[in-house]
Amino acid sequence: ETNLLSHTNASEYAYKGEIETAVDQNAIEFKDDFYDDVISMEMFWDLYAYLYGIDPVYAVMACCQVTSLLRVSALVRDFPIAPTPLNPSFLTYPQIERQPQIKKQKITYISKGGKKKKTNLPSQVHQILHTEYIAPQITSDTTSNSDITIRNQIKTYQQRLALFKKDYCSTKHALNQNRTSKMKPSWLLSNGTPVSNRSYQDAFEQASKALGFHVHNHMMRHTGATQFLWRYLKMNNLTASHTNHLLVADAHVALKKILGHQDISTTKKYVKTIERMVLDQQMDSILNYSFSKSKEHHEELAKNNPEIALGLQSIIHASKEFDTYMTGK
Repeated sequence: ETNLLSHTNASEYAYKGEIETAVDQNAIEFKDDFYDDVISMEMFWDLYAYLYGIDPVYAVMACCQVTSLLRVSALVRDFPIAPTPLNPSFLTYPQIERQPQIKKQKITYISKGGKKKKTNLPSQVHQILHTEYIAPQITSDTTSNSDITIRNQIKTYQQRLALFKKDYCSTKHALNQNRTSKMKPSWLLSNGTPVSNRSYQDAFEQASKALGFHVHNHMMRHTGATQFLWRYLKMNNLTASHTNHLLVADAHVALKKILGHQDISTTKKYVKTIERMVLDQQMDSILNYSFSKSKEHHEELAKNNPEIALGLQSIIHASKEFDTYMTGK
């Protein structure tokens, strides 16, 4: 892709609070749970592979969003990959590797109303961020057309940053957005263009059409929150019943620190989501998913979908790390 401005037509740098633009604000209906906004891990890896085919940065961002539970605005604007003014003590993955006792690190972001909040970056997800985006490596020894395409598309972060400074920063759009070559945006496309809220959302829209199921980026937050709450319940030997007021209170304390929700009614929706999924025997589908269980499924999808074919090599490694995170091992 050579058009540096194709994904950055909308300005998102004049921050006006967190409005989830992936969801049509005029079409929002009242829901008492998030059942329809939670996807299975099999669907997640279909999505991951497709996003990877568009650009690996989108796939890695989805992994980070489903575990950090950030809204797209905070994910795009505040998520660090190196020390930043907002996260001056952030450790890179090579630093984390040398300190195996560190299982996660706190990252600071700006939430609704301009307040500073913290969320977690698990070490397993940090490894995916590093090996699939910061310093990716192609290990295949074959020379098929697919491998050649992958080699042409995958760039290290430093290569993306070089293109950002050399090509993007000389554009009128960069000038209008006050982007300079001294900056180091966390999320960059393979041509050096910074990822915008709109481009990230567009990637999900493309995936929805291609994969045959509805998915938007805010569903990463709902899916991750449901997974988080279910693990919390299991760890504390609690049951999913929205009539259990102690459960709701405990869950609210656990969730509000990450999601930033003050209203306990939102937490009740997640508890109700889990209750419905338990009744429908769907909880296993969003937890402990191993890519190896469905390798044939993804290979079949890849036959008719070149974007998914590009992501197969990455998904094998990423899903292994993600399973480790999900099972807490």
